[in-house]
Formats: sequence, structure tokens, C-alpha cells
Amino acid sequence: MRPKLQEQLPIVFHRVDHRLGQDLARIDTLLSRQETEIAAWVHADLTRDLEHADFGRTGLSAETTLRALVIETFFCLSYDRLEFCLLDSVSARHFCRLHGTSASRSALHRAIKALRPATLEPISGLIVQQALVDRVESGELVSLDATAVKAHIRSPTGSGLLCDVIRVGTRLLHRASRFIDLTFCNHNRLARRRHLAIHHARRKVQRVPHYRKLLWAAQRARRWMEAAISALDEPICAQLRTELEHLVEVSKRVVSQSKRRIIGLENVPAADKVLSVFEPHVDIIIKNRRETTFGHKLFAAQGKSGLILDIEIQRGTPFDAVNTVGLVQRVIDCTGIIRTSFTADGGFASRANLKNLKELGITNVAFAKARYLDVSEMTSTPRIYRKLRNFRSRIEAAFSWLKRSFGLSLCNWRGYDSFRSFAWSAAITHNLVRLARDGP
Repeated sequence: MRPKLQEQLPIVFHRVDHRLGQDLARIDTLLSRQETEIAAWVHADLTRDLEHADFGRTGLSAETTLRALVIETFFCLSYDRLEFCLLDSVSARHFCRLHGTSASRSALHRAIKALRPATLEPISGLIVQQALVDRVESGELVSLDATAVKAHIRSPTGSGLLCDVIRVGTRLLHRASRFIDLTFCNHNRLARRRHLAIHHARRKVQRVPHYRKLLWAAQRARRWMEAAISALDEPICAQLRTELEHLVEVSKRVVSQSKRRIIGLENVPAADKVLSVFEPHVDIIIKNRRETTFGHKLFAAQGKSGLILDIEIQRGTPFDAVNTVGLVQRVIDCTGIIRTSFTADGGFASRANLKNLKELGITNVAFAKARYLDVSEMTSTPRIYRKLRNFRSRIEAAFSWLKRSFGLSLCNWRGYDSFRSFAWSAAITHNLVRLARDGP
């Protein structure tokens, strides 16, 4: 039976006289004000896949799970270091409501990864609403910008992807051979040698024969995996069957793009490319033709107080101007306040966006470096335009802080939903720390 809240807390607790300890104490107070509602949402995620949630061993409570997520993000800890932190630190254990016991790395991993982005998003909105009630955030000024968040993958190459298909497929086939009678060949040595030969080849013509050999081996591995899928019918092999089906689908795309690009000399569109066998959802993001990032584009809205009012991660690489009105409408729905001022960089600018934002009730709209839009069209006076343009740069500092201090520079959680949960956890922790230091 998994509880929502800890029933009894210790009467005496000696706090550590340190800046980070004071931050945790204030964050504790902030979370306690909305603990019941937040715990109900988190508890629903933790018991989502359980048939009998009221029976069994007592696991981590809902409030402990969310607070452990805050500790993990605040200090940029791995699950192993989070386990040690909760064992070693009295302050961290008191913050997470762990008294007399602790949590293992696997228990922390299962509980934290169970939190969905659909749960973390309203938790963030609840924190923003509390900031509005406390008058820390006025809600009348919003800045919008986008940044790239990297995924935890290596730099993709055609030969590297084919090697991954062969290597992972052979590993799964070895696991499947324990349950079914299966005959297959191990082409890992061939894949490694051809990969090195492609890497050291000086001309493109010299790489083609090696690629043909890799494609041949990858297609053979895929046929063996398809045979294993049809033979795996036992319920205990459901997870293995799912992994094989996923790899078969990814391998078809990897082989297809390699044939088109290497053999057919075709320019494959970015939307058709697979960049990783393990993270097939990753996109290619090119910033000003000088920097290539493999991950996802994150849109964020910041208020006057510095709080992150809303974030959104979208698949693909859409133009900023396409999402401007929709992102502003999300912020209005989240806070319930129609902004009087809005600012963004030139990538979000267009006459249609300016017109639609004015129709939403926004008085002053400032697009930086939008030379085809006159200042008098966007704002009432040039002075207001300059103030909004200068305010826009503050969101760049927020992105820098999110990436340096809250781990948003690299997402090492696997899967697209986990990628979104990782981004929301960084935004929630950022807002809690901001309120702890600058709030009432």
C-alpha cells in the first residue's frame, strides 16, 4: 500500500545553518501549502499500473517522490548519488519526509520515472498560481523564447547506427534463444571492422563496399528478429517481444535512410532520419547555420518575477513564428490573466502574429530585430519598446541558469515522455528555488 502523505513528522529537527539548507526549508514551506492536491496527482501516477493499490508492501509516498525529484534536479544528482544524499544528509532526509528509513536507488528510479509530464505540468501551474496569489508575479508582462535541449546520444553516423542495430539485435536474440529454438549468426565483429574501415576511408567511393556489407548484416539481423517475434508467445517474454518489435521498426528506417543516402546518393529530409536506435524521437536542430544540436526545441515563457510560467517541447523543428500565438494562449490559460505587454525575439515576429496578439488584448508587443515592423505598430511609445526589448534578454539568463544549475543542458532520461518530464522537473525546481530566494 503506497501512502500519499507521511502521517507523523519528528517534533524536533535541527536545521543546518547554510544557504542551501535555508533554500530547502523555504521550498518545504512552499510545497506544504499545496501538499494535499499535489500528492493526489503524484499518487495517481504511482498507482496507475497496479491492480490492487491498497495491498502489498509500503512504497515511497507521493510527497517523498516529488521532493526526491526536487532534490535530484536541484543538486543535479544521479540516482546513485541521490540514494547516498538521502542516506548521508539529515536535511535532505527531513525534506523528503524520510525518517528512520531511506530509499534504494531502484525504488527512487521507479517512483520518479513514473511521474508523467501530464502530472508535472499542472503542478507547475499550481506553483505559478501561488506566486500570483502572493503577488510575487504580476502576470502582466511575459517574455517568450526558445532553446535547444540535447539528448544523451552520440553524434549520429550511418555506420554507427547500423552497428547499433546489429549489436543490440544480437543481444536480444541471445536473450530470446533461452526461451525458443533459434538459429542466428553473430555479426558483431564484422560490424566493428566495417565501421572502422568506413571511419578511416579517405574518399566516399571507398566507403560504399563497407556500407554494403553492413547493410547486408543489418538486414539479416532484422530477419532473425522477425522470426524470433513470431515464435515468442509466452507471457513472460512480453517485454522482450516489445523490445524486438521496437528495434525491428527502427532498423527498417535506419537501413532505408542508409540506402538512400549512401547507395542512392539522395538527400534524406531531416524528418525521415533516425539519429539514434535508443532515442528515435530525437530531432536535428540547427541554430543560425553554425551549431547543430541533437535533441528537442523547448519554448519557454517567463514573467516579470523571473518565474518560468510555461514550457512546451514540440516534435520536429517548427519555425518560432508558427507557435507564437499558441504559446501565448497557453500562458493566458495557465494564469488566467491577459497580458498587457509581450516581448520576444525576431524569430517570433510576423504581421499576422502582431495582429492576433493585439486581438488577444495585449497592448504592447515588442519583437526584437523585426525591421519590417514599425515601433509605432507594436507599442505606444519608443520608450516602452526599448524597455520590453531589454527585458527580453532576461530569459536568456534563465535558460543559462536552467542548463548550468538544473541539468537542462543534457537530458539523460530515455523516451520522449521522459524527456518532457525532465524538462518540467527543471522548470518546477527553478521556480521553487526562485520563490525560496526572492519570494515573500
